[in-house]
Amino acid sequence: MDIDGAQCERGQQQQEEGLAESDSFCRRVVRARARNFYYGMKLTPEPERSALYALYAWTRYADDVVDDAGDAAAAGSAIDGMLTMTEGMLLHGEAAVERGTFWPAFAHYGRLYSFDMADLESMLAGQLDDLVTSRRRTFDDLYRYCDRVAGTVGRLCLGIWGQRDGEDSEAARQLAEWRGIAFQLTNILRDVREDCERGRLYLPLEDLEHFDLNDRQLLEWSKPAECRAFVLFQIERARTYYERSRGFECVVSERGAPASWAMAAVYRRLLEQMAANPEVVVGWGRGSRGGAANGVAGRVHRAQVSRARKVMIMAVAPWAAGRAKRAGR
Repeated sequence: MDIDGAQCERGQQQQEEGLAESDSFCRRVVRARARNFYYGMKLTPEPERSALYALYAWTRYADDVVDDAGDAAAAGSAIDGMLTMTEGMLLHGEAAVERGTFWPAFAHYGRLYSFDMADLESMLAGQLDDLVTSRRRTFDDLYRYCDRVAGTVGRLCLGIWGQRDGEDSEAARQLAEWRGIAFQLTNILRDVREDCERGRLYLPLEDLEHFDLNDRQLLEWSKPAECRAFVLFQIERARTYYERSRGFECVVSERGAPASWAMAAVYRRLLEQMAANPEVVVGWGRGSRGGAANGVAGRVHRAQVSRARKVMIMAVAPWAAGRAKRAGR
């Protein structure tokens, strides 16, 4: 082997080692930060599974940039830098030099699966929304935000999984968007208290006004009947987007259908927990430690699905996804 050939072989080996390190990093991020998605993603075969991990790690980093920034200017600069790196790697073929981070894997799978740059840009723009807007006046405003930060991810996941032959691409993308909206509305309800402590409340102001509530009354659950009705209204709205996206498992490829079904099952379980105990959205729940005997709510952790339940969902997901396809739903 000549010198050029040996150098080329070493370069290839270093590239493969860098990708393996990055794959491992992304998998750890998902396992630590996305426990409700991790179990579903594991049902996806390789290399699509690692592509999902890389995409999630990229979105997680963008979210952390905004949450952890000392000020809007610093966060905006970091997001701009992230967009520049993303464009360089996916549009211009620049190499990812930061070994041991998500970047090598993101660049590799982004090119392999032709990540839609418009969706990536929209997702970053959604993160920047949090820097300038802490409230949404109407549900239309909230929907636009949810589409930016979650509908985009649904469409990108569809691009990784692929769709079944003969299915309409635009219809499939719409179903993927609605599934992302359903997940984000569930996240928003689960994280009401945590978001409020950061100065944000995503639930529409017009809905609070309709139920004669303000932020403080909701967080303190000081008007129980109104608070309960308000939360159940939000839960019912989220349910509509799960129903609208029911056909997603019929259009996504067989390699992706079990994973997408499992993730939806976990998230619907979260939503139904909140429906059974609406106070949990603000960190309260009946019968918990610290609760009083007269039905006064006590502090609890936010809604969560047990590991045993997730394992059970994983076990039935291939069968359930196939059944949904056979039923044409």
